[in-house]
Amino acid sequence: MFVEGKRDIARASRSFGIASILLPLLSYFALKNGYKALKEFEETGDPNNEKKIANLGIMLGYLSIIFYLFLLVAALIHSVAA
Repeated sequence: MFVEGKRDIARASRSFGIASILLPLLSYFALKNGYKALKEFEETGDPNNEKKIANLGIMLGYLSIIFYLFLLVAALIHSVAA
């Protein structure tokens, strides 16, 4: 999971965010790389407007976590009700 450069980190965040829809453990990497890219963009600037890609990875990471927590709660409710 080693990527170099702000642009690569932002794109890795987006990719992990998309993949985390299928594999929830990848949400961690989407969030980690997204926040790392945002920090670097704040320090050095964002001439190519790549900040949106990092934000997308963060958003997809959180959505994946929320989705899988919802599924877990639904499964627990279903098992208790049965």
